[in-house]
Amino acid sequence: RKTALYAQDTPILDLAILPAATAMAQPTPGAGSLLVLDTQKVSLVARHESNWIVEQSAPVARRRPWPRDPRGRLILREGGTIEVYTPGTVCTGSLQPALSLDCRESSDAWPLGPDDSAQMRASFETDRNFFDGKVILGASEQTVPPFFSAATVATARGTLRVFAGTDGQARVFAQGSEPILTDDGWGSDIVAVESNCSSSAVVLASRPTGPEETDSIRAYTINAGAVAEAASPVTFSGPVTALWPAGDARSAFAVARDLKTGKYEAFTLTLACGR
Repeated sequence: RKTALYAQDTPILDLAILPAATAMAQPTPGAGSLLVLDTQKVSLVARHESNWIVEQSAPVARRRPWPRDPRGRLILREGGTIEVYTPGTVCTGSLQPALSLDCRESSDAWPLGPDDSAQMRASFETDRNFFDGKVILGASEQTVPPFFSAATVATARGTLRVFAGTDGQARVFAQGSEPILTDDGWGSDIVAVESNCSSSAVVLASRPTGPEETDSIRAYTINAGAVAEAASPVTFSGPVTALWPAGDARSAFAVARDLKTGKYEAFTLTLACGR
């Protein structure tokens, strides 16, 4: 299920939904507030009737130029603290007493899970748009081929980790150093979401597309060394430019660039059980 959330003219790299107790604004009841990361700043936006209003913003101060395909990660912690990861730069900040960020040059590994930094982290190539393959799994480390995105999938037989490689191959790892499964039909953006519809987490994956093509996201389950499509694909009016897990682990944020309007549109993706 795809639900439209927010749109703007500049690239949206990631976003987060603020809990009602954390939101600093007084939006329409039930509408909530968002934190939106783009290439210039983090913005606090709130919905007032039918409009989203930018109430506060804090700049993402970078000394390095952005790579051609900018990417970023926004993590909202309990208590209203914020972490922002962009290539070669990490920012920390807070919502209280006002939205603020302190940025520094850093090669710190990015958290890839919903909000658990210990679940899986990976090292990002400073001046590129992908991860170099060095993965931190709690107290251990693993090296895989360079990848664009990754997902941790819980199954009845144990935890699997899926990596969308820069060579177009998706690789599934269990405990060993060699993949147990590969697939070349997925795009560069993947994310895992939990669901009451399945005993296993589901992987959402974009499809291989060019920068001027429409896109879609499909849902897959991985069981007994096989991949099965779990739902009908959802389509977008342009290429998917970002796909990250939401903080609740049961939904994901997808951003696509509309080919007609040029706007970057953010959506929430959730799994709905059905026959």
